[in-house]
Amino acid sequence: MKSWICRLSEKSIQELSLIIWGGEYNEVPSELFSCQQLRKLNLRRFEVKLLHSFKGFNNLISLQLNKVNISTAIFERLISGCPLLEQLTIKNLSCFDHLHIIVPNLKYFCFDGEFKSLCFNTPLLEVLSIDLYRIDCDFENNQFDLRFQIRGLPPAIKELYVRCRFQKFLAAGDTFTEVSTSYSHLRTLVINAFCFDKVDEVESLLSLIGGALNLQMLDIEANGCNNNNEAVSEPIIQFWEEQNHLPLSLNQLQKVTVRSFHGKDFEIRFIQFVLANAPILKEITVECVKHPYFNQDEVKSLLVPFCVASTEFHLAGGTCDSCSVHSSDSAYNLNSSFSHFW
Repeated sequence: MKSWICRLSEKSIQELSLIIWGGEYNEVPSELFSCQQLRKLNLRRFEVKLLHSFKGFNNLISLQLNKVNISTAIFERLISGCPLLEQLTIKNLSCFDHLHIIVPNLKYFCFDGEFKSLCFNTPLLEVLSIDLYRIDCDFENNQFDLRFQIRGLPPAIKELYVRCRFQKFLAAGDTFTEVSTSYSHLRTLVINAFCFDKVDEVESLLSLIGGALNLQMLDIEANGCNNNNEAVSEPIIQFWEEQNHLPLSLNQLQKVTVRSFHGKDFEIRFIQFVLANAPILKEITVECVKHPYFNQDEVKSLLVPFCVASTEFHLAGGTCDSCSVHSSDSAYNLNSSFSHFW
């Protein structure tokens, strides 16, 4: 491998992927760091150590590390030596305790892994995808620190993918409801594990999308909510009762998807609230969990009236595989008493 990489270096290689699928970790040959023309580097199942003489990859724009053994200090030294880096993907690395991402030109950042604290300075970041594996953090004592929380997102952010519990963004105790931060560039928001019955999560999400004046696509999956037959907690019921006259500007929202929908009151209230504040919505899809007693007609009667006439309403799952209705063709219209609920 060493001689092979030496030859590539002589040929001014610009894109290189070194991928090992199993077995022991191999140390990255030091000859790799002499490939100064590299623009894209992808490493899988390697151990990375840097020579004292390493001064960086001055032309690197994309770096992918998957199942790589690397210390925090070496990792930070590596990325700080890539002044043109725009895309950074980190997956399944050895556990970081405290990680600092300081990459001025970074536009795409994907992180799947474990850490105790993560903070970064990336003013040009446009796409953020994050999945946190660590579940043994002590939230109450703030032993988990996610410094870029919602209100600290880079102002240039266009796409945000939260592939872990949304609650983890609230670990430091902030709720963001009093923060009037504007994310005018945010177009896409995807949350894979959201609790519709948690007031702090709902408040924070409304605060986030309320500041995203140009949000076009919202995709939320319910996970970990109170979806059993227990009574809904009083706080979430009271919260929605207090939102009757709260305005929310979703004037650019065009597509909404809600997954793992159980038909609970707090889920319906959230969707109604979003629909009532989305004047140009083109499509909403509600993917229901299949249950023999799921009443699709009841769900439609509660949601369709909040859609504008041009909205396509899709209901999937429940008692059958799929159902689609155009809001203007339904038995309900915007003059219904439901339209004045919020």
